[in-house]
Amino acid sequence: LGASHVVLSTLLIVVIGSVLNACSPDPEALYNQGAHLAQQKKFDEAQAVYKQLNTHAGESVLYQYKSIYGQSEVARLRGDLVVQSELLNAILSQSKFKAHHTLVREKLEENLLLRAQKEKVKTDPSGAIPLYERALELSPKSEARSLLSDFLIAMANGDLAEHRYEQSIKTFQRVIALNASNETLTQRVQSQLNVALLAQYREGAERVFAKHVEALTRDKIYDPQTQTFFFKVTVMVPGRVTKKNQAEQLKVGRDLAASLAQTEVSTRIKDWFTLPTSPEVDLALITVTQENFDKRTKRVKIDGKRTRVTPYYSYFTLPLDAAYQLAFQVAKR
Repeated sequence: LGASHVVLSTLLIVVIGSVLNACSPDPEALYNQGAHLAQQKKFDEAQAVYKQLNTHAGESVLYQYKSIYGQSEVARLRGDLVVQSELLNAILSQSKFKAHHTLVREKLEENLLLRAQKEKVKTDPSGAIPLYERALELSPKSEARSLLSDFLIAMANGDLAEHRYEQSIKTFQRVIALNASNETLTQRVQSQLNVALLAQYREGAERVFAKHVEALTRDKIYDPQTQTFFFKVTVMVPGRVTKKNQAEQLKVGRDLAASLAQTEVSTRIKDWFTLPTSPEVDLALITVTQENFDKRTKRVKIDGKRTRVTPYYSYFTLPLDAAYQLAFQVAKR
């Protein structure tokens, strides 16, 4: 009786174990079932199956991962990108799933770029920025860099148009830092940054220059309607001007007048904008409107000797915008 009892007990254990194993679903079968339900858009059922998979995964890291990843795919298919992102981040946060991190990063990058695109069309599109930044953390080579750069440039230009100069400047600088290795883009954005810096400087410089407008207008040096300065310089060209040497003498007169014009404008700008030093004047900013020699020669002392010279007159203009550029050249040093 005793031996029969032992045999019976052993058989009972085997039978119970077989029944329990028969009642325990195969993890791979559960994963495939969840995927099938998700494709049929039976999202709630698919989600339940993937959670059941987690229960039956036991010590299997693979099926623990597949449970979370499957749930993330259900969230993606139903359009719940925030939940998908949370689940993918949950996988990345666990070192035991390291073997699957490459794929998950790619999926999360896609998720972030799609979410950023949706944020950009909102009334306040700034929510796209942290999404692009997170995508770049995942993959420095992500297209998020160019997308974020374009987005920030648009923001900076918008702030510039609305006279929010400080914010515009900070954003342009951010784009430059973001694309340090892209020389072409950096140069383009640096040009836009310079425009913003000049606009910011001009805002304060206009108040300084305003103190001189009345006197300059009265002296016919400045026309407030056209925002143009008018100058005249006179230089002495050695010798007479004849038909034979006219071209040569004209070149001498122009060269001397150009040098004097640079000095004249530089000195004026320093005084009008209360600058610590004089700017270097680019001749491209100056427009000569009229030039001529005096019909009569004069005798003047040059190096202690009386020399015959011909007066040469040069009239030129300078736009107000150019004056601000020259003043800014000194201010930004």
